[in-house]
Amino acid sequence: MNRTFFYIAFLCGLFWINKPVYAQHLIKVGETNGKDSVVYNAENLCHTAIRPFLDSEVLKSKKFDVVQTSSGFWGIVRNKNLLQFDKDSLNLFVNPLIMTEIEFSSVDNSTRFLRAAGVSVGGRFKEKLAWKVDVLGYESEFASSTVNNSKLIALPHFGKPNNYDAKTNLLSGVYWQGYLSYSPSRHFNFVLGNGRNFIGDGYRSLLLSANSAPYGYFKLNLSVWKLKYSILYTWLRDLTNPNLSQDLARKHAVIHTLSWNITKKISVYAFESVIWNPIDSLGNRNFDVNYASPFVFFRPVEFSLGSPDNVLLGIGSRFNIFGETHIYGQILIDEFAINELLKNNGWWGNKYAIQAGFLAHKPFGISGLFVRGEFNMARPFTYAHDDAFRCYSNEGEALAHPLGANFQEGVFILQQHKNRWRYGLKVVAAVYGDETGNSEDFWGHDIYKPYTNRVAEYGNDILQGKKTKLINAEASFRYLINQKWNLSFDASIAVQHYSTDAENRDFVFFKCGIKTSLFNSNSDY
Repeated sequence: MNRTFFYIAFLCGLFWINKPVYAQHLIKVGETNGKDSVVYNAENLCHTAIRPFLDSEVLKSKKFDVVQTSSGFWGIVRNKNLLQFDKDSLNLFVNPLIMTEIEFSSVDNSTRFLRAAGVSVGGRFKEKLAWKVDVLGYESEFASSTVNNSKLIALPHFGKPNNYDAKTNLLSGVYWQGYLSYSPSRHFNFVLGNGRNFIGDGYRSLLLSANSAPYGYFKLNLSVWKLKYSILYTWLRDLTNPNLSQDLARKHAVIHTLSWNITKKISVYAFESVIWNPIDSLGNRNFDVNYASPFVFFRPVEFSLGSPDNVLLGIGSRFNIFGETHIYGQILIDEFAINELLKNNGWWGNKYAIQAGFLAHKPFGISGLFVRGEFNMARPFTYAHDDAFRCYSNEGEALAHPLGANFQEGVFILQQHKNRWRYGLKVVAAVYGDETGNSEDFWGHDIYKPYTNRVAEYGNDILQGKKTKLINAEASFRYLINQKWNLSFDASIAVQHYSTDAENRDFVFFKCGIKTSLFNSNSDY
């Protein structure tokens, strides 16, 4: 039997197995909102490395729900949607989006702010179709030095703004994210969205993280037996010329992830991605159909096409060693030659990254306590390519680790979560080899620089270039105001140390505000 026909028949059969399914909203799970301990429970057999989760993967337990203690007006403020409509199989809700944040910085003894407001609209139909759209307008004061030094005028996590006022140093624009999620059976889920995805169990991901601005994507999730296969087609954007009037140029990536829960305690997954410039020499390449097949292996296809595209491969695993304590890790390979590695000659093309870490929920039996320790490293030139439209990035920010490449990093997180309260301590210490003053030389840190400008073919080693130390220590506090809106009061104080052979600088940052949590807004890099 033709193999392609067999695959199609098999998938169609799964598609029409019409067993009941849970409502398929996407859930952004963090390590302090009370849901992660449920997801990592060995009895749930959740594929923890593929995020965001479907709520059918999380709603197996109700332990994370905040107790409903208020009614009337305060019930709406603390526990309920602002507007909600339920009739037969249709559910609709509307909630406000609020972001007000003030930051006091010792960098230049200044005060900066972020203010944003908008609306979130969502719903579901017949337990199989779910949707949600978040839209808000924002205005933020931004350090002029950061704007001038960035790859493009952008606000981290928000992406390219609509306007920049040089006199008042204000960035403003409209931010939106959303998805349409459809589950025809318990095996299949389709998602069309504008947002972020994450692969891994770590605080960081060396495969795909949620650091950059949202991007358009189509995602297919296939779950069979102990396997989950995710196929992600993305529409990314990039520009290296910091000109606000220019549109961002398109580029594409396709990402495959296969996760296997071998036992209740052991999970492994494999990853491959390809990123390419849709404009070829004739200006008409667009979306390459050679990468559209859900079963394709990118490296053979790339070789057969004589392609210059950027292919990344990776593996990861997670082990439940005891109780609710897990160890995890990732290995990413950008390019690799075993003969060059054995020679130990520092060949530039041996590009890889490694992660190792542990996480523990309720260590020592303390309810609500969470502890994480993590190590990350990436060799010089990893994720980079011959131009910005094939490097592993989106809107001026890395798609993997926010430090790019040529770094080593340690992360320690301690958090206590109880009902609506959360307290946290985080320390992130990193050393990286930064680029030097010669703009033409590439030491392997800035993934936007073409690797054709590398300083040497051999003799390359991690942390080469301008050795830079960066330490961030942060104490934070959060009070969850409304669990449906995901609205909270946040306050934090952070101390940052930056040093090179030529300078040492220490800064203090204090931030507080009331905001809706829409994305990872960490700035510890």
